[in-house]
Parts: sequence; C-alpha cells; structure tokens
Amino acid sequence: MAVLQLCGMETGNGSEFQGSGGTFSVQNTTKRTGGYALQCNPASSAAGWCSLGGYTSTGGLTNLNLTAETFFTFYFRFASLPSAATRFVTVNGASPVMRLTCDQNGAIVMIGATTSGTVATVVAGTWYRADLRVTSSGTAGLKIDGGSETTITATNNTMTVLVLGRNVTTEAVALDVTFDDVLIDSAAFPGAGEVRTLRPDGDGAYTAWASGTGTTYAEVDDDVVAQRRVGDE
Repeated sequence: MAVLQLCGMETGNGSEFQGSGGTFSVQNTTKRTGGYALQCNPASSAAGWCSLGGYTSTGGLTNLNLTAETFFTFYFRFASLPSAATRFVTVNGASPVMRLTCDQNGAIVMIGATTSGTVATVVAGTWYRADLRVTSSGTAGLKIDGGSETTITATNNTMTVLVLGRNVTTEAVALDVTFDDVLIDSAAFPGAGEVRTLRPDGDGAYTAWASGTGTTYAEVDDDVVAQRRVGDE
C-alpha cells in the first residue's frame, strides 16, 4: 500500500482536514473507535462537511491531484435516515468526480458520469465500512462491509479531496451522518481496521537525538499526535 491519508479525527480539533464548512463537529459522543469521530448534521438546504486530501513531503496538507485509481476506505453511521435522497460523500475535483447518496429507505447509490442502482441498504444507528475505488473518467466501484462491488463510470475530473458530509445547499433534506477511521491509498484497500493514537510517554528504545533545553522524550511536544491504522482485533 501507499498511504496518502490516515484520519481517525483523534486530534479532536479537525486539524487533519483540508477544508470544512457548514454544520459539523469533531465530537466524542458517537464514535466507532478511539476518542473522536466527525459528525456532519446540516439542516435542510444547508451544508455540513469536511474534506481530506494528502500530505506534502514535510507533513503539510495538500490536495490529492490524482486521476489514477485511488482507494478510499471509511466508516459511516446515520443517526437517522434522510427523508429523501441526498449526498453524504463526494470525491471532488473542479466538480464532483462521483458522489454517494442515501435515501429514506437507506438505499446507497453512486452517481458519476453514470448512475448505479442500489449498492446496499443501510439502517440508522449502525456503523458500515465503505470501500470505494475511483479512477477519473474511468471506473468507480463501491462495496459496503465487504459485499459485492457495484461499478459506474466516474466523471473526467482530477480528484482533489474526499468530502465527508454535504458540501452543497441545494438539497432540501436534513442530514445526520458520522464518519470515523478513514484511509486513502494509491494501491489497495486496507480491509477492516481502525486508526489509533500514539503519544510519547517515555524514552523507549530510540533516544539517539541531540538534547536541547530538555532531555530525551521530555523534549517531544505531547500535543503532537501520531496515528496508525491497525486491523480489527
């Protein structure tokens, strides 16, 4: 795998996001794993979203800027099903490359240059894993909880970010969906897993850096969070 983004919202402050807008929160009440998850709950004709891209070589946030096949894995949970079909995830570029919608019956549908039938039917209050692969102006495929994959043709735009939630105000439907444990990869799906937080708490086995004003691990900023993804145990 070549990991482009790894996000469990575990900073608790949304600093992983490339962009955001509308009604959303990084909250600790409803989460799949760890301490936090992202809730997007815009009212009718309102937006609520956060976007994830990749990282620069020095750790800064940047757009994906990809047209080749890219793999997106994330977990989602509806607090309640929307009253009609509305988008809740978009792979975005200058305009949407493809998006996912959910309706009042829990039917998940993919929309790009073509539109799928129902990929899966979900219910409120349950976490689901989405494995989404997208090639700009090529195939987009989606499977839910490891089920059968449904494919469409994606729109011909360079992929810049994965948008979680709804980033438009043109849909007159309230939305309440939570996301956790997101991974973007350029090579393959990772399978089931979670994002965990790692913080320094001792010298450990590797302390061979030059001391400054403090000593060894005490010089590390404890507010810096490292995240790693592990398989479900």
